[in-house]
Amino acid sequence: KLTGPALQPVITPELVQGRVHLKCSYSPSSPEPPVQYRVLWSRLSSPGKREQIQQETTPQPFSYVEMDGANLRLGDTVFCTVTAFRRGTPEQQSLPEDSKGFYAGIKFFPESLEIAEDGKVHVLTVLSTVPIACPGQDDSCKITLQLSIEDLGK
Repeated sequence: KLTGPALQPVITPELVQGRVHLKCSYSPSSPEPPVQYRVLWSRLSSPGKREQIQQETTPQPFSYVEMDGANLRLGDTVFCTVTAFRRGTPEQQSLPEDSKGFYAGIKFFPESLEIAEDGKVHVLTVLSTVPIACPGQDDSCKITLQLSIEDLGK
């Protein structure tokens, strides 16, 4: 088994050539090259269940996956799992390490508001955890959000 410091994979969003990608970065597990990394990307398909999106073997301490709208889309929770091994001896490998789940989408704070017709101001924060790409747009870039309203009759 390969031992050494933990890989600690972390997912961050990035804009690559105008398209949204997620980057999985991890720390090299040992200073002696050549070490390869097997990176498995997955998404939460239902509570507690993961679906594999992509797998690659790379010597780099990072891996990218594109949010293409098909395999990976807004609203998905994404994970990357990294295993290190030496070239030539793939049977000698580290234990696979999972990143924390990364929610790629739009969050509302608070998730719901109770508003009375009393003229008071209420603040609703809308946060996108990934960049909003606007391919082919000059300066105007917009997203449309739908708010649902429930009349409580009070």
